[in-house]
Amino acid sequence: MVRIVKWKSRLSAVILLPTALIALTFSAHLNFLDGWRHWIAVWPLSLFFYLAGAELHWEFREGFFTDRKKALVVCGAVIGGMATPALIYLFGAGVTHASPGAWGVPMATDLPLVLAALSFLPNRQISQLRPFLLALAITDDIGSVLVLSIGFHQAISPSLIAALLGALAPTALQGIHEKVLTPIVNYLVIPLFILSALSVKLDLSWGGVGSKVSLSLIIARLIGKPLGIFLGASLIAYLLKIQPPLNKRNLFMAGALASLGLSVSLLFASISLNGSDQNNAIVGTIVSIPLALIASAIAYFLTRETAA
Repeated sequence: MVRIVKWKSRLSAVILLPTALIALTFSAHLNFLDGWRHWIAVWPLSLFFYLAGAELHWEFREGFFTDRKKALVVCGAVIGGMATPALIYLFGAGVTHASPGAWGVPMATDLPLVLAALSFLPNRQISQLRPFLLALAITDDIGSVLVLSIGFHQAISPSLIAALLGALAPTALQGIHEKVLTPIVNYLVIPLFILSALSVKLDLSWGGVGSKVSLSLIIARLIGKPLGIFLGASLIAYLLKIQPPLNKRNLFMAGALASLGLSVSLLFASISLNGSDQNNAIVGTIVSIPLALIASAIAYFLTRETAA
């Protein structure tokens, strides 16, 4: 049964690659999505957050987070994982004279992408990392949207509402059978979300990829996310005088996976930037996804238990 569930999770993850390629290749011909993009990108995704919230609710009630100190360690990881990429970007922007307005773009983690990548790891590692990453990514997204709302005086985004529904709905809507929603979310909601998020008009030339904004964002995300999560979690565990909920190997792996960001990062770029800077920030966000996957694969092979 475990192998069947894992196979289905991997299949749903594999579907995302051709979906992303279709969106990026034919974005100019997907104008019919313009009126629906916001609705597709946010509200059906609340089903995904509902399932994630239900799983996290169980982890707090009977699983990983019955020891509440572990949740505080995750909070430390979230703060470190948000602050460090932003600070690295601002430092790089100061050196290269890139637009400082993109500092919030590398902060957020994209939970659908993280869970898709996680499904390719061994079962034992999945069981150790999944609750930590669920809590981290949900809190991370909420924190990033709050920063965006406060820092740029925007109304609270529906993305935050969707995330909150995921955290709160399992308590109020326990009658909904999660096994019914899972295939709908895996094979319809998430591919639609990827299609809508990536079907944007972009200049994907080398000039855009190699721009100061794009390169600064890629470096800030790929270095700042893992470093910030590792340091933040380790610091809180030290202050609480407890063992971190993940060993160093898995904490490093969690940081690499958490480098995957999309939806909230694109939202931040669209609100905080204009013109070529906005385009380059979106390009940097998209280019960082395959690079983060490569970094995660390297992290796995360097830190796996059989490594020398």
